[in-house]
Amino acid sequence: MNPLPITTHIFVQGKGGVGKTTVSRALAERFASEDLETLWMCFEDPLQPPDQIAPRKMRPRLSHFNCQSFLAFQEYIELKVPIPKMAKALLGNKAIEALAKAAPGVKELAMLGKIWHERLHFDRVVCDMPSTGFGLALFQSLDSFSKLFKAGSLHRDVEEMHAYFSSPEKITHLIVTIPEEGPLQEAVELRDHLKKFFPKCPVETWMNRCMPGLDLATLHPAKDFPLVTNDPAVHAEAKRYRQQELLRPLEWESRIGRLFEESVDGKVAL
Repeated sequence: MNPLPITTHIFVQGKGGVGKTTVSRALAERFASEDLETLWMCFEDPLQPPDQIAPRKMRPRLSHFNCQSFLAFQEYIELKVPIPKMAKALLGNKAIEALAKAAPGVKELAMLGKIWHERLHFDRVVCDMPSTGFGLALFQSLDSFSKLFKAGSLHRDVEEMHAYFSSPEKITHLIVTIPEEGPLQEAVELRDHLKKFFPKCPVETWMNRCMPGLDLATLHPAKDFPLVTNDPAVHAEAKRYRQQELLRPLEWESRIGRLFEESVDGKVAL
């Protein structure tokens, strides 16, 4: 089995439908099984119950948190304003509420701040990112606010967050993709953006849904396959060959099929 990320935060990213949620959940389960206090985070997921401020316990060593942007913003205000009545007055102000919901980057910065804050409570934080664009907007907010605010508490926090999320000892970006042209192209573009934002942080590409027996070291020679056939073996061979051709130009570290192992009770575990 390939080595798992050893950083505190792991951002699981990629195009929708490639298996990000499955991979992130499996990683979180694996870390928890190794006696590491682990948080599995998702972001405004309508299929998950919205959590308030504290993560909810799933089992020993494993917690889950469905992060909501406005609740994260509220928590940040309460942490920064030491007088509860003043914090409550600010949060009750319609202008402040409108700013939090409408101002560009505030939503993303609030959620990124929540991700950063949870490093104080967990050994591993596995983030199930909802889409490629969401992740890029999340990280772009750091640069935007560091330029907008040149002093004060918010500036200091943004600078600390930027230093933390740029640290290769703290952060791993894990891109999940499948051997199809659209997801592969998006994975390559995402990898290039992440390396531009955080040049020192490891960016791994994990390949899902590969045909059994796929081996890039032994590519088949170019061949023509029948356009119409009912032979399942020919279909499988054609698909395997097509995947090899698609994967050849991509630097990829792991194949999901090699990372999952069958447990004794029949369940699949990472």
